[in-house]
Amino acid sequence: MNSAVLWTGGKDSALALHRSADLCVRELVTFVPPDAQFQAHDLELMGFQARALGLPHRRFNRAIGAYSGARFDPEGRMISEEEWNRRKDEWLPSPADREFVQSLMHPVTELGKIANWVAPPPRGVNGQPFEFEYVRKN
Repeated sequence: MNSAVLWTGGKDSALALHRSADLCVRELVTFVPPDAQFQAHDLELMGFQARALGLPHRRFNRAIGAYSGARFDPEGRMISEEEWNRRKDEWLPSPADREFVQSLMHPVTELGKIANWVAPPPRGVNGQPFEFEYVRKN
């Protein structure tokens, strides 16, 4: 299953990535507020870390933003439309991949149960147990 890991570039993020070994981590996600009041690792360093892990470059397969008008390979190198069309099936999920992911995503409405593709929270709202009946149906 493709997934993402919240990434700060530090040891805790590396441990979370290590513990995600059974998942297919495709992206490292970093939040950078415009007026950051916290100590964070340099974004350029985090880019080097992502490339060392073999994750696609941020230019790869963008539908919006600055890179959306051109084609780039997973390493971030600009390529022709012809090369993109020839190689995109190597890089992108197939219809069978998408169908498989959809087959996993069944809604769960039974009280106290959660879908197997969503991580259960450690506790419910306001510290209540996860199984707490927040809404009662008459």
